[in-house]
Amino acid sequence: MSSIQGNAQSMKRAMHKKTHDKRTCNTHNKEENDTKLCSNAIAPQVKFANQIYQINNLIENFRLHHFAALYEVCNAIRCVHFSDLKTCSAWNTCNLTGELCAESIHFVSDGVAYNVHKRFAYFVTCLWLCTHIQELYVDRETELQSRQANIEQSQLSNETQLQNSNLLQSEPQEQGENLLEKAFLEAYEFTQAVLMRSFET
Repeated sequence: MSSIQGNAQSMKRAMHKKTHDKRTCNTHNKEENDTKLCSNAIAPQVKFANQIYQINNLIENFRLHHFAALYEVCNAIRCVHFSDLKTCSAWNTCNLTGELCAESIHFVSDGVAYNVHKRFAYFVTCLWLCTHIQELYVDRETELQSRQANIEQSQLSNETQLQNSNLLQSEPQEQGENLLEKAFLEAYEFTQAVLMRSFET
């Protein structure tokens, strides 16, 4: 009888240890993931600080060197949401060139309406990305944290949950970060080249 009780107590201790180890492992994984999310949230300030500074510096130089039209348009793009950039199919005067254009990128910043010839649409998009990369990273990390919270609140407790959690946190996160970084660097190179050429014309 004592042998049976001893075995039962040993099994109980083993199960308790297993549960404790699992909780410890899950806690460690959560802390590790939280650390990764916080690290990624400051990635644009660390990775792209120099590029962001150069673009903003070039824009400010337009103001210092009296390129009023260029400065006003570029500064306005820095202040709008991407959803504010609309394609307009009507005759307007391009704020960059002063030419009439049948199709343009239209947006409003601080109550002032701007129209940029459609042929500059890629430049507008690239400049917007370069000046809003930090917000994009923050929005993306917020979405990832929301997904993580949903996983933790679910009732699944088997290993499949942990595997699904890891997939959501690693592969899409890394792929998304790489795509965003690639898009930013391409946009930065193009935008910098266009802005620097503007000083030569």
